[in-house]
Amino acid sequence: MNTLYGLNFINAIKSFYPDAKPASGNREIVVRCPYCGDSDNKRHAHFYISVPESDKDLPRYDCKKCPQCGILTDEVLRKLGCNDSSLLVAL
Repeated sequence: MNTLYGLNFINAIKSFYPDAKPASGNREIVVRCPYCGDSDNKRHAHFYISVPESDKDLPRYDCKKCPQCGILTDEVLRKLGCNDSSLLVAL
């Protein structure tokens, strides 16, 4: 079960992806897509990750440039650059 939500979730993502930007009033966080790369410009990321609002919510992702979407898993986090096994378990 997901134990990080709200600002703790955002800070966890930013700990391994410092260019991540909160969006939609902190309900999402935006990073570059690990599948399509989405843009050469870091300021134009299109990979949206929903920020869980409680420990029962699952974070989901959706790239606005390619068809990738689903539930944020360890595999996707590794593609984003997360190598911290304790963080992988917490998310």
